[in-house]
Amino acid sequence: MIGETHIKTLPVCYHGQCAVLLALDMGRRLPVERIREIRVEAYRTAVDMMGNDPSRWAPTTHETADHSMPYTIAMAFLDGAVTPDSFEPARFTDPAVVALMQKVKVAEDPGLSALYPDGAPSRMTVVMDSGEVETAEMRYPTGHAKSAIDDGAIERKFQDMASVRLGAEARAGVLERLWNLERSRDAGAEVVAMLGG
Repeated sequence: MIGETHIKTLPVCYHGQCAVLLALDMGRRLPVERIREIRVEAYRTAVDMMGNDPSRWAPTTHETADHSMPYTIAMAFLDGAVTPDSFEPARFTDPAVVALMQKVKVAEDPGLSALYPDGAPSRMTVVMDSGEVETAEMRYPTGHAKSAIDDGAIERKFQDMASVRLGAEARAGVLERLWNLERSRDAGAEVVAMLGG
């Protein structure tokens, strides 16, 4: 089962991983102030979970924001990253975020739905104010069993997520124990030690 495990690289709903990864990539090349429209096509479950209700365009909590396709895509384009800090309540009403969210359209593509659950595909089309159009598609997000994630990316995710609760020294200690867990004689005791027990 370990070889079939999927690891989320971003702190957003699994069903938005491909779309947000596409937004991060496109955001490096496209000036956000010139974007007229962002069209996201995805499989049915992704649309149902992250883009089928007006509340997805007006998140009010961390939980509604990390399950909002428009919000997470706006954060990717505006900040060039989606981290735990992306879900600070002040960002939900930031005029730049709200304005960009209104440019995001989400729809199901039956062809992409047919590829799920083998993949978690999304297609993104960005229309610029000049009329230029750029489209990209991703079938397997980084961290999917069919799209390997390297150890450095796993460590970066751990550091980002754990920094909310642990200082640098504690994170280093936990990380060392995690990387060596398979060598432990008593994995249960190691986990208890990591949790400070």
